[in-house]
This record gives sequence, structure tokens and C-alpha cells, in this order.
Amino acid sequence: MSATVTMSRRRLLFGGRQALVAPGPGVETETAGRVAVVLPSCLEHRGVTCRSCETACDPLAIRFRPRPGGRSELSIDASRCNACGQCIDLCPVGALALAQATPSDADGAAR
Repeated sequence: MSATVTMSRRRLLFGGRQALVAPGPGVETETAGRVAVVLPSCLEHRGVTCRSCETACDPLAIRFRPRPGGRSELSIDASRCNACGQCIDLCPVGALALAQATPSDADGAAR
């Protein structure tokens, strides 16, 4: 039986062959049970449009919802987030992190 490895195209291209090695049975990865969360340092909170994380998110878990006044609100759909870390790698201000998923995240709640 072969293991299924989920990863982004970016991680596959830049991670090389090591990106294809799946952990053995019973081995928990460092991202298991985690989801991306937005920190207060996000540029969108300051009215600066960046959206690097949205373009990096292959499972489309990151969305920007328009708000009055021309600003947008960043939200992460925890049910889509696979904790690949691509958004974290590309954020110019380090405004994203992985956190332990909560029971409300399992329902697809946005953060």
C-alpha cells in the first residue's frame, strides 16, 4: 500500500526529491492537526494590499473579503487548509503562522 502525499506545486519544485518522501505509518508530521492563522502584523490590517499568501495557497484556503473603505479582510478556511506552509514562506512580514486546530476549525470556520 502506498502513502498519499499532499503538497503544493511550489514545494514539489523547490523541495526536490526530499519533498516526495512520505513519513512511515504511525509517524506524525509536524503539521498534523494544524492550520494557518493570521497575526496582527498582516499588511491588510494597515490598509496595504499585498495578497502574497492568497496566490501561494494551492488549496484556496485563503480569501480576501472586501470591506467598506477599500480594505479587505483576510480569512482562512480551516477545512481547506492543509498546513503546507507556503503562505508562511511567502509573507513579507511574517504575519502567518501554524497553530493547533480547534474543534470549531473542523467545522470549516474561517480564522
